[in-house]
Amino acid sequence: MTTTDDIRHTIAEAAALLGKSRSTVRDMCTRHELHHHRTGRVRGIYFTPSDIELNLELQRRPVGPRERGGDRAPACAATPVGDTGAVTASARDRLVRLKVVGSRA
Repeated sequence: MTTTDDIRHTIAEAAALLGKSRSTVRDMCTRHELHHHRTGRVRGIYFTPSDIELNLELQRRPVGPRERGGDRAPACAATPVGDTGAVTASARDRLVRLKVVGSRA
């Protein structure tokens, strides 16, 4: 049986879902600012749907004074609060549009 976390999004798909460029997402992964997984290969970065939801929730969270500088924990150390259902639906819509545009090329 396949669960939603068995789905793996590429950097390009995650960038579209997060509303960022591929290079920004790659750089943020390098700096450990986004939740992601690695397969062990150099280009082996992937994202699960729960990673996307968590990253979207963290983007919407207001930045506190501690997170603006100094000794701060990476964004992936934070825990989301609230319902992410609407965020997930919005992200899913962006992914569908990405796949439709990609299939035309």
